[in-house]
Amino acid sequence: MKKILIITAATLLIFTSCQYSVDRTDIYNVGDALHESFIQKDTTILKQVFVHQMDSISKKQKDKIAEIQSFFKPDLKIIKMDTSSFWSWNWLNIYYKKSAKFYELSAEYSRDSLGNISVSNLYIENINEKCESDLNKPYCPKNDVEFKRISWTSDYYEKTFKSGEVFFKNNSDNDFNYIKFRVILKNGTSQWSAETFFNQTVESYKPSYKGDITSAKIPGMENYYTGFKIKKDNLFFDAELIEVLPKPESSWCKKLEELKDEIINKSE
Repeated sequence: MKKILIITAATLLIFTSCQYSVDRTDIYNVGDALHESFIQKDTTILKQVFVHQMDSISKKQKDKIAEIQSFFKPDLKIIKMDTSSFWSWNWLNIYYKKSAKFYELSAEYSRDSLGNISVSNLYIENINEKCESDLNKPYCPKNDVEFKRISWTSDYYEKTFKSGEVFFKNNSDNDFNYIKFRVILKNGTSQWSAETFFNQTVESYKPSYKGDITSAKIPGMENYYTGFKIKKDNLFFDAELIEVLPKPESSWCKKLEELKDEIINKSE
């Protein structure tokens, strides 16, 4: 009887340490493995799906994994999983609800030539906080607005601006009906050594359609005396986007509503 107990205990030990096997060709199986790794506080599961079995992991990612581990509780359940992509990055997203707030655990992943998935980065975000932040800050899509050039007129002596106008291109997929930006003008022999002499915030309600180049007048340049002769070669122009409207719906807020609906549908 004693021998049987010893063999059974040993068998149980082997089964426990090897029981979790991950199908790395299935992204949702990988997602389940990530969840179980944190629920069970078992890094051996995480190593199965992490690139290089976590051998070359950075300190920043170690700290992030520790933060994620502290977030997990034994009774935490997955609401849903989905995948997304942005440029060349692929993401697995796992959603949770904890203390009336919703969270997203995201994993950046790639596939090798055999189709096996490796996770390279993990992040966790409070979706409620992200939504609130988006609602409270101006919409400023800097990559979608390209400031092309500035046009001006001057007086006879070429030391006073009579008017000024900035031309910008709307590279977004949306039409704008309002734009706010800052115009900065410098005087000098080069961009690096030139000194700022004009700094003005500009607002325009002129419609700007997607793909179009639109102009906005700079009121502060009317009858502005520079004190030097204005020449194209000594004038340097820069602009900083502050806000555009209409503001599209926040992707975080949209995700928050979707998750709330998911909870309602599951309870019905």
